[in-house]
Amino acid sequence: MFSGLVFCADCGSKLHFATCKSFDGSQDNYRCARYKSNTGDCTAHFIREEVLRKIVLNRIFAVTAMFYEDITAFMELIQKQRFDEAEKDMKRKRREVEQARKRIAELDRIFKRIYEDDINGTISHERFLKLSVEYETEQKELSDTLQSVLDQFGNTEMKGYLPRQKIERLYRAIRRWEQDGYDEGEMRLWMNDLKKRCRIRGEEAFFMFLFASMVNYNRAVAKRSLPFLTASAIAAYNHSYKMAHAVTGKGKRQEINQNFVKSSLDGTLPSGGDFYSGLENDAHYRARQVQEQAISNLIQKKPLDMNSPEFVRIMNAQKHWQLRRTHASAAGGYAGYYDMVTSFMVHTAVAQAYKDAQVKEYRFIAVIDDVTTTTCKGLNGQTFRMSDMKMGINFPPTYPPPHPCRSITEPIK
Repeated sequence: MFSGLVFCADCGSKLHFATCKSFDGSQDNYRCARYKSNTGDCTAHFIREEVLRKIVLNRIFAVTAMFYEDITAFMELIQKQRFDEAEKDMKRKRREVEQARKRIAELDRIFKRIYEDDINGTISHERFLKLSVEYETEQKELSDTLQSVLDQFGNTEMKGYLPRQKIERLYRAIRRWEQDGYDEGEMRLWMNDLKKRCRIRGEEAFFMFLFASMVNYNRAVAKRSLPFLTASAIAAYNHSYKMAHAVTGKGKRQEINQNFVKSSLDGTLPSGGDFYSGLENDAHYRARQVQEQAISNLIQKKPLDMNSPEFVRIMNAQKHWQLRRTHASAAGGYAGYYDMVTSFMVHTAVAQAYKDAQVKEYRFIAVIDDVTTTTCKGLNGQTFRMSDMKMGINFPPTYPPPHPCRSITEPIK
């Protein structure tokens, strides 16, 4: 009954309807979509459908009673609410304009430094340039795909329901996405929801096509990045095993390959999520940005052109999220997603080298300067047993970093 109308108060995600054969009707509830059985990035927010129905009915009765008892006061209240909403919307738009101005200035600063050597040597200058060129190629294809989606929905009534012909077209696209392996995570929830419905709004189908385009782009970028991540892991493993074996005189070297990298990326990053869910979350976020900007342009009767400044800013922001951002201070620095993933893969390979060389203890070594985190300063110089090693806690990369973690380790026993 309330699907698509109820949202989490903390993270803003939809509350999805949850039921099961073992439930009776009183236990049906709406649960935060980003909770994911304590494996997501939100807590277990939920409300029982029975409680929500009572709240809505009480509100309807209260408003109806007010309408019959004092219609003048009712109309004044409605007008005041509309005025307040318009005022809030105006303030929000002013904030967005100011944030956009700051964002442009920040991107200009980042662009000036984008070709500097990397912060901690994890991604070399040459490799970074190669990745940058590859991302540009993929992003050009993404921009063309998004433009076709914008052209397709440019004349669609976003709040209205789609005609049957367009719904069938969406169903065919969903079947294609499922065959391509998109049937997982948030994408799966969206597709399953839309497949069950015969009444679909234009804005829902519009978002679905944008979301799928973003997911496809992020998958292509991930595929292009795999050889680079593998090369980084191999180099880190070989160097660390040689150093560790010199200390212990034990162990047997193994061959690090793409399977090792793929298996590691399927695991949990120090951030708590995994590599692919991070990409999907970004795809969802960017698709929503493009959708909101497109709807804003339609309201203002502006063309839907991916080369226009407002859409270019969205695409640039996505690229800078993926690739590095330089830093000047602990408070203001941060890293691109692939910088942090590369740091994770490098240290995963180092940990594997220590295990293969039968290292018993290692020392944590931090780079101490004005951007070193409090966590790394506290760990600097401490020794830990390999049996107690926990990546992100007492083994690099620590999280959350303001930049790719620059700390290293050395085997001591």
